[in-house]
Amino acid sequence: MNPFTRIGIGVRNVIKDLFFRIPTFDEVIAAIRPIVGIPSPDPSADAARVAILTVRGLVDFNLFNELVIAKALTLRGHQCRGLICDGTLPACDTRTVLTADPDAVCRECRRRSRVGYQAFGIPAVTLSELVAPETIDRFCAQVEQMTYPDLFDFTADGVALGQIARASTYRYFLRGSLDERHEPVARKFLLAAMIQLEASKGLLEQFAPTHAFSSHGIYVSWGVFAQHLPQQGVRTNYYDASYRRGTIRVTNGADVFKFFIDEPEERWRDLDLTPARVERLENYLASRLSGKNDWPKYRWQPKRPKSAEAAVQLLKLDPSKSKVGLFTNIAWDAVIHYDSDAFTDMFDWVFATIDHFADRPEIELLIGVHPAEIRLEDKTQERLIDALQARYPQMPAHIKLVSPELNISNYTVASLCRAAIVYGTNMGLEMALRGMPVIVAGTPLYHGKGFTLDVATREQYEEILGNIDTLPPPDKQALDRARRYAYHLFFETSLPFNLIEWGPNFEIKGLNFTKAEYLTAGNDTALEMVCDSILRGTPIKVGDDFV
Repeated sequence: MNPFTRIGIGVRNVIKDLFFRIPTFDEVIAAIRPIVGIPSPDPSADAARVAILTVRGLVDFNLFNELVIAKALTLRGHQCRGLICDGTLPACDTRTVLTADPDAVCRECRRRSRVGYQAFGIPAVTLSELVAPETIDRFCAQVEQMTYPDLFDFTADGVALGQIARASTYRYFLRGSLDERHEPVARKFLLAAMIQLEASKGLLEQFAPTHAFSSHGIYVSWGVFAQHLPQQGVRTNYYDASYRRGTIRVTNGADVFKFFIDEPEERWRDLDLTPARVERLENYLASRLSGKNDWPKYRWQPKRPKSAEAAVQLLKLDPSKSKVGLFTNIAWDAVIHYDSDAFTDMFDWVFATIDHFADRPEIELLIGVHPAEIRLEDKTQERLIDALQARYPQMPAHIKLVSPELNISNYTVASLCRAAIVYGTNMGLEMALRGMPVIVAGTPLYHGKGFTLDVATREQYEEILGNIDTLPPPDKQALDRARRYAYHLFFETSLPFNLIEWGPNFEIKGLNFTKAEYLTAGNDTALEMVCDSILRGTPIKVGDDFV
C-alpha cells in the first residue's frame, strides 16, 4: 500500500469516527447524566402515579423514550415508577433462537435498565421485589402438570396467559407454526407470563398506579400488563415506532395493533383532503419505493431494484397474459398480528391461492415474497420459499415465485399486475391508493375500511378469484376513503418525536436538548401531546402544522 493510500484511509476513518460513529451505551449515559439527573420536584397533591413498564432495557428505543417521558412527567409534578426485569423471567422477548449468548444478553439488559433509571433519577422496582421465590416455585409445579395442548389455553384472573405465551414462543422461534419440539420453551414463556401477572398484582399493591405506559402491549414483556391493569382501573397507554422516520404512535387503552384495527372510522372518515394533504401523501407514498423517509426497520425493498423490463425478462413473463400479484408477510409476524376468518394461517391462504390458479394458465400469478425473509436481522426460521418448494416440487410455469434474492422490488411486481391479493401487508393499502382492486384475506389495519375486498369465507374467496380478471378498480368514493385513511395512518397518528438522536438501528446517539428544563410543560409540542395522552387519555391527532 503506497503512503498516499494509507493517508487517505486514515483520513476516511477519522471522518467516519467523527460523524458516523455510534457512541457506546456507557458513553451516552456519561454524557446525558448531568442533563437528566437533576432532582424532580416533590409530587403535587393531585399527582398521577404512572407505572413505566420498561421490563427489558436492551433496546435503546424503548429504554430512552420511556425514561425521557418519565422524566418529563416527574418534572410536571407526577410520580413515576419503573418496572424492570432483573433476570427473574425464565424466558423473555429480548432473545430468540438465534441469540448466540443468551446469558450475556440477559446480563446486559439488566445492567442497562438499572443504569438508565439511575441516570435519570427515576425510581424502579424489579420483578424479584414483586414476586417471591416460593410463588415462582408454585407456578413451576403448576406448569409442569399441564399437557402441551393445554399450555396455550391457560387463563388466570381474566388474562389469556397462554395466548400471550404462544405469541412470545412464535417470536422466539421466528416461526409461524409450533409443535412438540417447541414445548420446553413454550412452558418457560407460560411461566414467565404467570410471573408477570403476579408482578402486576404486586405493582398495584406497592405503588397503586393510576396510569401505565409501555411499549406496544404485545408478548410476555407487556401483554400481561396490557390485559390485567385496565381490569383494575388503571389507564393504559402504549407506543411504538410509526412508519415515518422520527415518528411514534401512541394509543389509549389498547395495544397498538388492536387499537388501530378497532379504531372508530369517525376519527378519519370525514378528513378534509386538501390539495396540500394530497400532495404530502403522494410524496410520501413515492418515497416508500426506497423507504428513504421511513424508519430503517421498514426499509425492506432492495436498494437498487431491477426495472420492470428486467423483471419481465428474468421471470419469463408472457406480455399477453393478465397478471395478479400475491404479497406475503413474515410467517411468525402474520400469525401473531393477523387473524383470518377464511384461513388457518398465511401458509394456508398461499396454498389455497396457488391451488386455485394452478388450473388457470391464462393468468400469471406473481408471488411477491416479503423481502424481510432475508433482510430482517432476526431471519425467519420458517420461510415461505421453503414451504412452497416442499409442497410444489413442480410449480406451474404461469405461477412465478419472486424471491427477495432476485432483487426485484414488490413495488415493481405490483406495477405489472391488474389486481393484488394480500394477507396483512401494507402493500394492500398502497395498491388500493394506486387504483388497483385489492383482495384482503387477513386483518391488516386497513381491513374493513371500505376500499378493499375483505374475505370472510373460503367460498367467497374462490368466487372473488374466479372473477379476478374482471374486478373493477376502486371507484372514486373508495379511493377517497383510502386516501383519508392513509393520511390518517401515516400523518395524523404519526407523531414527530425528536427529543433523542438515533442511529440507523435505533441506537441512541444522544439527546436533542441540553437542559432537563426543556422537558417541563410548554416547551415541546410532541412531548406535551404524549403527556396529555398518558394523563388524560387524549387520542393523539397530529395537525398539518406539525407533520
